[in-house]
Amino acid sequence: MWRFSLFLTLALLGPGTALAMGDRPPPAPPAAEATAPTVTVAPAVQAEVQARVPLSGTLVAREVVQVTPRIEGQEILTLGAEPGDRVEQGQELALLSDVTLRAQLAQADAELQRATAGVAQAESQIASNEAALTQAVAALERARSLRQSGSGTQAALDQAI
Repeated sequence: MWRFSLFLTLALLGPGTALAMGDRPPPAPPAAEATAPTVTVAPAVQAEVQARVPLSGTLVAREVVQVTPRIEGQEILTLGAEPGDRVEQGQELALLSDVTLRAQLAQADAELQRATAGVAQAESQIASNEAALTQAVAALERARSLRQSGSGTQAALDQAI
């Protein structure tokens, strides 16, 4: 049975293949030559060539730097740089709120004024006490001299002391 199938296949394919190969028309002759494109000729010059290669990927920092403010707990108002930006030494990275610091400064100024007023009051008290001491010493000296001269009493001297 397989012989018959092989014979039938060859009988059908053989003449069809020969017919297809034999009936092919000859190739067409090449078309007339098209006009040549315009070419500009320029002298060779020496120039620097910059090679650029577009790449895609992820960059990783060589080292990570933690940036912290000198004063803790202050609100950040603005940022002067974003993560990944190149920054220079001395560049402002963030602007911190100074509301709390200004309130603390005002409180410290008020305490300084109170302390200055306390010092002035103490100096005034010292001056007043020195004046009272001078008067007391003068009264004692006068009572002693009166007692020595016999015109003053012992009670007046005791009161002056």
